[in-house]
Amino acid sequence: MVNAWEVLLKAKILKDNNNKLISIYVIDKDKTKADGTPYKSPKYKTNRAGNFLTIEITKAIKALPVRYSTATDALPVTVDSEEKFINKYKWTFRDHLIPHLRERYEDLKLDTQFRKIIVELEKDINYCGVRYLDFNNKKGTKKKFYDPNIVTEFDKHYTKKT
Repeated sequence: MVNAWEVLLKAKILKDNNNKLISIYVIDKDKTKADGTPYKSPKYKTNRAGNFLTIEITKAIKALPVRYSTATDALPVTVDSEEKFINKYKWTFRDHLIPHLRERYEDLKLDTQFRKIIVELEKDINYCGVRYLDFNNKKGTKKKFYDPNIVTEFDKHYTKKT
């Protein structure tokens, strides 16, 4: 049954890419010319018989766009919110944000002016996300995580090092 799904997914990828077979071939990133320099265009992996290898079912699933529907007969799709959160908010305050800001700006001081800036930015979900220890209890222990793009807002307030 897995084979059938894999073939269907690859067929959909081919249809979406105007039947270009390279859309399902596995790229060989380690292939280089005889002198060791990489090729300008991608080279594809082959099996012992010389046929091109195609992507696995998991990569085929990830390659297809997700369409949301309210139809009752639509196939249910779940998005792992934890993975989505981690991909967006990669920094913690002490371990990532502060060291990066200290390295980036020459006039950074963690004073009341800094607190005012960070408090305003923490209100914006584009820059800050909150994780609760118990996601059902919003009054419990929480931790804030930051999107690396938050530094663009700090650029408006501090001078970059030269």
